[in-house]
Amino acid sequence: MRFSGLKNAMALSSDYREIIASIKNNKTPCEVHGLSESQKAYVSFCLFEDFNNQMLFLTYNDLEAKKVYDDLKMFTDDCFYFPVNEMVFNIDVTSGDIKTKRLNVIKKLIEKEKIIVVASIDSLFYRMPPSNIFKQEIINISEGSSVDIMTLASKLIDCGYERVDVVEGKGQFAQRGGIIDIFSPVEEDPFRIEFFGDEVDTIRIFDVINQRSQRKVSDITVFPAREMIINSMRILEGQDKIKYDFEVKYKQYYKKNPEVAEKLKKRVESNIEKLSNFRYFEGIDSYVTYFYQKTESFLDYFDNPIAVLDESGRILQRIKNAYDEFQETYKSLLERGDVLSGQESYMFEPYEIENRINDEKNIVTLNMLPRVIENFKPKSIANFNSISVNPLSFNNANYFFDGIRDKTQKLYSVVILAGTEGRAERLAKSINDQNIPCLYKEVLDELKPGCVMVTPGSLAMGMEFPDIKLLVMTEKDAYSKKKARKKTFAKKGE
Repeated sequence: MRFSGLKNAMALSSDYREIIASIKNNKTPCEVHGLSESQKAYVSFCLFEDFNNQMLFLTYNDLEAKKVYDDLKMFTDDCFYFPVNEMVFNIDVTSGDIKTKRLNVIKKLIEKEKIIVVASIDSLFYRMPPSNIFKQEIINISEGSSVDIMTLASKLIDCGYERVDVVEGKGQFAQRGGIIDIFSPVEEDPFRIEFFGDEVDTIRIFDVINQRSQRKVSDITVFPAREMIINSMRILEGQDKIKYDFEVKYKQYYKKNPEVAEKLKKRVESNIEKLSNFRYFEGIDSYVTYFYQKTESFLDYFDNPIAVLDESGRILQRIKNAYDEFQETYKSLLERGDVLSGQESYMFEPYEIENRINDEKNIVTLNMLPRVIENFKPKSIANFNSISVNPLSFNNANYFFDGIRDKTQKLYSVVILAGTEGRAERLAKSINDQNIPCLYKEVLDELKPGCVMVTPGSLAMGMEFPDIKLLVMTEKDAYSKKKARKKTFAKKGE
């Protein structure tokens, strides 16, 4: 672990130990006050390392999720951003990049990998197929195994793969005689499987540009290409439910507005035809209740995670606002003949989302200022004394050197994240030239009181924890004329 020194430093904090004790003793939600910006990512990283649990870090909007992800990604490679599915109903088209990122996270969760997932609260809004469906549909193929090529092709279609003549993108497969090419959305390169009868003769990775086979592999795992997985039986059941809902709505519309009724008929018939040909259509996710009697929340894909809620009050407000927006959009589309009645339940109701979060055993809420949030009533509280430090700008070298000299004389552990390796090495030399104890470290395995450690990396903001005598500065602003610091929470007892 590259930043074990920073993790060990946080272990000295009594406030941090309070969070640890709360989780271990089932005294959660644990409400944490006094952390802002990059401090939240730092403390969350430490929690992730101290427990053998997956972690879900929830923010109140997608922009904040991306900021937190950028910070957490510096601390650990086991961090992944789960983007919001932009498509609701059948209005917009979700980009391939978003689909790939979401499926990659789902795969890791299904395989119970220990990871941090950063997402906005929006990720819990919509119903998803049961997680066990993904487990059932994973295809394992190994060299020398017996596989019926037609059965495999049919299975790939069930798993959401598009059949094409030549594989050119993720989520596609092609069959040419005894050869099947597959490009999984969660893999960097496609696979080429060559059969001898029903026996897998060879499996190779190939170049999607020139279509040439490259290195051999002994086995592969093929993950579903979509979040909505519907086999032939499920399609038939779903079609019947869709047709029933359509017939009811069509009669209602035809009496009031035949034009709207015909519009709905055209849309539904098009979707049913695609389903009959085992083809997916944009907006199919919002039909999830037609295909699955039991649906799940994204939270159900985790295995007893530590659920970190960033500004829980704002999260609750976002849930309410989003539900109101959803209902308004749904009613508007319903009047225009663009949706069916069953699609209204695509989004969970606010109380369902809140209850599902509260079902988790390990909840940590990060609220900058103390406030009573009844929906996530705390069973324990931790109050941090911390200071945000603006990034480095190098406008006033003397001010910068005097500042870190003062901290080292007070036996602070000073960490400077200086961007690239080259910049970090040069900065360490400059600090040493000022007769300030300083080391350049690529791996920050330990901190030394009274010494500056310079290492590659960057955060959105620097931070200071006076109680444990730790100062972390980040690139962009070390020599500012006036080191901008703002106290983010008063010391206990003040």
